Amino acid sequence: MRPPPVFTVIVPTHNRPLQLARCIEALAKLEYPVDRVEVIVVDDGGTASLAEIENAFRDKLSLKVLRQEQAGPAATRNNGARHAQGRFLAMTDDDCAPATDCLTRLQERFEQDPERLYGGKTLNGLPDNRCAAASQIVIDVVYARQSGLVNFPQFFATNNFALSTAAFHEVGGFRESFTTSEDREFCDRWVHQGRAMAHVPEAAVYHYHDLDFPGLMRQHFNYGRGAFRFHRLRSQRGWGKFHFYGQFYVALLQHCRTWRFPDNLLLAALLVCTQLAATAGFVRESMAGTRA
Repeated sequence: MRPPPVFTVIVPTHNRPLQLARCIEALAKLEYPVDRVEVIVVDDGGTASLAEIENAFRDKLSLKVLRQEQAGPAATRNNGARHAQGRFLAMTDDDCAPATDCLTRLQERFEQDPERLYGGKTLNGLPDNRCAAASQIVIDVVYARQSGLVNFPQFFATNNFALSTAAFHEVGGFRESFTTSEDREFCDRWVHQGRAMAHVPEAAVYHYHDLDFPGLMRQHFNYGRGAFRFHRLRSQRGWGKFHFYGQFYVALLQHCRTWRFPDNLLLAALLVCTQLAATAGFVRESMAGTRA
């Protein structure tokens, strides 16, 4: 009888077959033993056919495609986790491509401590797209700064996120009412149950998020809305109130020094816009909460 896989890789998707095909191609090229990995794609109410992808990779890796009514990323990942047979869950997005040694590097960490939640490094796969670069800078600065900020609720984004399957279920999975910031809320619960997290920069995925300016603004507006819901819930639980971290915004602008002129000025302007959009989303959600 074939032993169960070590890793289950969960990939949510919605009407992005080209991006998904690139993601699955990268998973098929992992240096990790193919018989120790299963890939579960969860189609979140998409209308695009995935049959071609299923057929193309059927003989290259263990691939299962689940379909559900559109319910958002938290519910989609929970659905994948319910069907997982692997001891560990590794989560990514359909517009990401894991590096060939990603699972190998994660297994090295799990061999040291299988009970931690690990967050890998995300690299911008579209370096000429300045909106994608700005979006990635925000995450890079959060990861670099969060461990040094007092009372800052640390998190890892679910496009490169790994943990024990059993622990995922013990913590209760993702909160499905959160359509953004579900990773922040999950990590906060994880930490408040006395569980540890660690960054694994050697476990990389490449993010091919083809953003334009309106898309960047929508993304961070929604991040702001999710941030308000997240901090309101933390306050209701008695886990702390919202704090303004001015040094984070300074660090964002300082990061632009690593870019040459005029890209540094363009990125600085884009980063300011992302934070204005996030603030607008935060205020919008707070007003909606007041009216409710």
